[in-house]
Formats: sequence, structure tokens, C-alpha cells
Amino acid sequence: LAAFLAVLANWISFAQQQLALQWRSGLTKKIHDAYFKGSSYYDVAQGTGAITDAHIRITEDVPKVATSVAGLVVMLANGCLDMTIFIVFLAKSGRTGQALGVLAQLYVAAVYMVNNYVIPVDYARITGGVSATASKLQQDLSRVETH
Repeated sequence: LAAFLAVLANWISFAQQQLALQWRSGLTKKIHDAYFKGSSYYDVAQGTGAITDAHIRITEDVPKVATSVAGLVVMLANGCLDMTIFIVFLAKSGRTGQALGVLAQLYVAAVYMVNNYVIPVDYARITGGVSATASKLQQDLSRVETH
């Protein structure tokens, strides 16, 4: 059983990495196509476009987004599988299992409500100034290196 679980864990990790790689490749291609379409590249290079640090966003943000989304999808699929197995075991255990199932659903709903509505954190407000400053510094450094 331990060997099977080890192989399964490695396969899930591999599948997540492959999914992230496929999404990163597709997203990078779409962004490059939009970036080099028409004269968008020249507008961005001269600083007249609406996008700042386009090259930095492509090389740094796209892999982060693809990896994060792939991890989210894998966690969601894993949660659905766990929930299905949990429901099957509870259904087989009679009234006690059904009562535990209802309590578990109430617990999950309560945790969701507390985390999303009682103690929300506005991370954009907290880190907004730092992110804007870092982006401006990267843009200035890029222009200095270019010229």
C-alpha cells in the first residue's frame, strides 16, 4: 500500500508539473502574439503603451500564474476525490455515518464563512505600495540597461 501511495503521489506531482508547463507554454504564446501584433512592441518599448514591464511580466508572472493555477486544479480534483471516498464510507456506516456527514458539511461551511466573511484580509491594500515601487524600479533598471 505504501509503494502504491508513493507512486500515486509522484504521478500527481508529475501531472501537476506537466499541466503547468502546458498552460505556461500556451499563455506565453498568446501573450507574445499580442505583444508583437502590429506596433504594440514599439509602443511598449517607448513607454507609450498601457503595459509597463511587459517583458518582466512574461518571464516572471506567467510561470507563477501557471504553476499556481495548476496547483489549484490538482487540489480541487484531490478534494473532490477525497469527498467522494468520504461520502461512500459514510453511506455504508448507517445513521451514525449520515450524522457525521452532516456535521462535517456544517463544519466546512462554517470554516468557509469565517475565512471569507469574518476575517478577510485585503492583501492588495497591504502590499500595494511595495508592489508598485518594485515594478517602477524594475522598469527603470530595464530602461537603463537598454540605453
